[in-house]
Amino acid sequence: MSKITIKDSQKSSYLYLLGIRPSKEIIIDQDIVIRAVDSSPAPNDMIRSVMSGQGSCSELELGILISTLRTTSAEVHITSNSARTLAKRVWNVQSDIMLLSALANREIYWSIQSDTSANCFNAESVVNAVINNRLFIPEKIAILDDTECDLLSEQMAKAKAS
Repeated sequence: MSKITIKDSQKSSYLYLLGIRPSKEIIIDQDIVIRAVDSSPAPNDMIRSVMSGQGSCSELELGILISTLRTTSAEVHITSNSARTLAKRVWNVQSDIMLLSALANREIYWSIQSDTSANCFNAESVVNAVINNRLFIPEKIAILDDTECDLLSEQMAKAKAS
């Protein structure tokens, strides 16, 4: 089951990515960027995030989070002034990730959406398993240099314009 969770007052959201580490931001669209992260959350923070009253209390979701968060190498940061528009952008950016994966010729996976950057993950972070019927963890992380990041930003702009 795929789902997006956005609170009424929420202005930004993140999709945690596995498989790439960009050396600089990759611009996907206005208010949508990909950037590298270094995520090293405490195990108890992951447990509390999912199993507390604000979380889903889903052991499946907890398993996905534990399996992927410490190997998260990048994130998509999506912003909007409207929660409704934000939800649409978070949903639609998943297609952009697939396009980016094809353009970069790299495996890029995502399973977790959050209201918190992976760099700042804590027990109060609200997480959501966007895709919980598959779990892919890449064998290695592809480092994207500045030239590749610039080229991907240009290619995404062209693709979005057409």
